Amino acid sequence: MAHVYHSLYGIPVTGLRFFTVYGPWGRPDMAYFSFAHRIAKGLPINVYGRGTPQRDFTYIDDVVSGVVAALALGAEEELFNLGNHRTVTLSHFIAVLEQEMQLAAKKTMTDMAPGDVLATYADIEHARYRLGYEPATTIEVGLRNFVRWYRSTDFEPQFAEDGEWNRAGPTM
Repeated sequence: MAHVYHSLYGIPVTGLRFFTVYGPWGRPDMAYFSFAHRIAKGLPINVYGRGTPQRDFTYIDDVVSGVVAALALGAEEELFNLGNHRTVTLSHFIAVLEQEMQLAAKKTMTDMAPGDVLATYADIEHARYRLGYEPATTIEVGLRNFVRWYRSTDFEPQFAEDGEWNRAGPTM
């Protein structure tokens, strides 16, 4: 659709693909956020794929630097992957989160969720070449920053009593 509008009307189009973005003020329905909440409350977390899935976790500051660079470029029609360019297993991710929270997670090992993929990985070569994009935040630093924020904020996401994210919001 964007390509058609660019071709027909000359509207500049830049597409940005984000890969598993995490960090302060993130989405409470994302795994890192709900894991932190459940670990803090002493509730179990579901570890899908028994911890083997790999994700290209990308810290929010790195994504923002890519967005700003894409805006500054002002390309006519381009697509950029904004990821971390390295994968982390779910098991390692949870271990780092436990370390940063100084709490052990109660883990329920489960099979892969239907439709889930074993790995996500961003090929960022085009973004490196055109934008100078170079993600710099390791999972250890990113989760440390998130946990520091999580513990210091008054933000209270709407979780149900069982610790699951309540998409509908509070009930009356």
